[in-house]
Amino acid sequence: MKIKRISVFIFIIVLSLTSYSCAKKNSSDPAAPQNPAASQTDINKEGKIDSGLLLGLSAAEKDSNNRVSSYRTLWIAPQDGSIKVAETPKIIVPYGQDWWIIERTQYSDEKQPEYASNSSAKNTIVINDLISYPANKSYSNSESIRKYAQVLLPDYQAVEEDRKIVFVGNKYVSILSDFYYNTGGTLKPYFRDAYVVEINTINRNFAYVDPEASLCPGSSDIKELKKIAAPNIIGNEVSSYIEKYKNTNIDENEQGLYGSSPEIKNTSDEYGWSIVRKDSRWVPQIAKKWSFSNASTYSEGLTLYDLPLSIPKSITSFNDLYPDWNSIKKSIPEAFDAVSSPTKDMLAVLTSDKLLIYANPLEDMSEPELSLKLNNESLIMAQWATGEYVQKWNAELSGILK
Repeated sequence: MKIKRISVFIFIIVLSLTSYSCAKKNSSDPAAPQNPAASQTDINKEGKIDSGLLLGLSAAEKDSNNRVSSYRTLWIAPQDGSIKVAETPKIIVPYGQDWWIIERTQYSDEKQPEYASNSSAKNTIVINDLISYPANKSYSNSESIRKYAQVLLPDYQAVEEDRKIVFVGNKYVSILSDFYYNTGGTLKPYFRDAYVVEINTINRNFAYVDPEASLCPGSSDIKELKKIAAPNIIGNEVSSYIEKYKNTNIDENEQGLYGSSPEIKNTSDEYGWSIVRKDSRWVPQIAKKWSFSNASTYSEGLTLYDLPLSIPKSITSFNDLYPDWNSIKKSIPEAFDAVSSPTKDMLAVLTSDKLLIYANPLEDMSEPELSLKLNNESLIMAQWATGEYVQKWNAELSGILK
């Protein structure tokens, strides 16, 4: 029996040391305030929890296409004998040697056209964008967006530019973008894209492009983003799928636009892809992309297809479940997603209205240790700390999650 206990102890230590952790060079302010606790509960007396979960959530707001999203981060970890929860309406993620913030930035404005026949007519612009920056610094692009918008307002009846996050890892972010423009006539360009970038290259520069020189005023700065080619992350095995979709015809259902003398081009490439959450796992998707134009309109669209390939663990951190998904669904039929710690001592289960935290789920899942309210939110990030890094993150995040 003594030999068995020693073996189990060594096994737990090895798992803790090999799990994902923030870089040791991260510094914390000893004078920083204590982690604010939104709620807490006693740790399961049957076994110690030695994991902390940094959970990123996205909620679609009132938009017919679910293009606009709000975000928040929860830090769920043992501290002072209980499980405590701190949160912020931003995404907080360890990147390189530092903590980084990703947040939504918004701008809207309207202006009456100079030659409008109707005095109530207004040109409108709405921009829902993303910015990223180190947590120990500040960043704002509000003035550059304002200048960009003021140039567009006189010439466009309506402009809407939206970017939203679908995945955040410790290095890369997967983004979906939708741009729509109404010239006030028959021309209504629409652009949709899916791509992956590093956390530190999320920001657009909002360089002005002459509206008359481009169908998409925002296309110039968007193309300057340092998009990551799928083979660079997934591996060369994805190349055959890219070639497949490059040589696939675009059918009418995918075009979504009709008219006389249409011109359709397949624009699929290695930069059109995404990482999404499906069936409680991170999975890669490839984009079949096209451009469509006729006498009255122009658009760039895409359809995303699941790939039967795995994403490297270095990209998605921990992607396994303990217990397995079937066991979780049997215990919690309303569950639609879940993540578990590498050391198997914490399980987070998402339902449409609750986040349920279980301690040592392989032993007992009769009652959650903690239940938090959700508002139709979905998971976009799950970062785990184990062992000594739990308290290290506690200290560092206490000055950020406030």
